[in-house]
Amino acid sequence: MSTHRTERPGERVLVVSVPSPRSDAMFASLRQHGLIATAAPLGPDIGWPDAEFDAALVAVDQWTATLQSVPLVLKRARPDVPVVLSAPLLPSSIEEVLDAGIDAWLDVATPLTGVAAQIRALHRLRSPNRGKFEPESATVRGLTVHYARREALVNGHPIPLTPTEFRIVAHLARQPGRVVSHGELFHEVHGYDTAEQEAKDILKVHLSRLRGKLAHAGLGEEMIVTVRGFGYLLERRGPLGRDDEPVSESTDDSPSYAR
Repeated sequence: MSTHRTERPGERVLVVSVPSPRSDAMFASLRQHGLIATAAPLGPDIGWPDAEFDAALVAVDQWTATLQSVPLVLKRARPDVPVVLSAPLLPSSIEEVLDAGIDAWLDVATPLTGVAAQIRALHRLRSPNRGKFEPESATVRGLTVHYARREALVNGHPIPLTPTEFRIVAHLARQPGRVVSHGELFHEVHGYDTAEQEAKDILKVHLSRLRGKLAHAGLGEEMIVTVRGFGYLLERRGPLGRDDEPVSESTDDSPSYAR
């Protein structure tokens, strides 16, 4: 089993910038304040790396017409992830940028500590689970979900899930045996609401791949059950239909307990 250090929510930030003394200092400051910063070069072909992030920071020393699409490309690709722009803008451009969908603008004179604080605040505001208790892990039959580590294991062995697939199984594992509607699950995964039918159509592709990975790991595709007309549930019962398989939740400082 792979080993990860426990992360706090809001730590993972994609930093898009051109190398400069200011951007280097900002990158170092984010790490000093406990955020896990990943650098990405600024350019017209910018995109999200194949990893999960809680926010993106686009930091530039000059704002030009060719750069205007960069933060919007990131925002449109992952609308649930806050995108912060740090750039020198004219007053007329500030309203334009924010109305286009960017979540926050920071003046280049913003103290470095303020940058980290703004990113954490945005993540808290937009997190669908803010204020809710979240256990360190949950185990349903042979499936274990580590929430802080963003990792899922089957019988102790990690399974390769995309960020979307992890969010799906993590939400279902919080309430095994309960039917979760398409709309609720879609909101949990993407951070915004949509029509129930559209949510169902979009989730169907992810659920198919997720079931295949669970089956390949030895759990069987029936681990996630489709309840026609209602949504999905994570099956807590054993292969013979008995509700005698342990379902447990644990934290760092407390032992697991069976429901």
